[in-house]
Amino acid sequence: MVTVGKLIELLSQYPEDLPVILSSDSEGNWYSLLYEVDEAMYRTRDNEVYMTKEQVDSNPKYSDEDRAPEDAVRVVALWP
Repeated sequence: MVTVGKLIELLSQYPEDLPVILSSDSEGNWYSLLYEVDEAMYRTRDNEVYMTKEQVDSNPKYSDEDRAPEDAVRVVALWP
């Protein structure tokens, strides 16, 4: 698992204006440019990403049903 600190360390060796791409899997079957970085909640058991408590609370269109399960962990999500 790569943490934010480790990712900063790994990326620090490259020019700051270099685009970042994401691979969909370890075989490199699909790639996309990175366009968004955001906090999220992640649960490995079902491989699902959920909104954070703050994201749910800040938007009146969301309800308690949109909250992440208790065993989800806070992560940084990279979105293509």
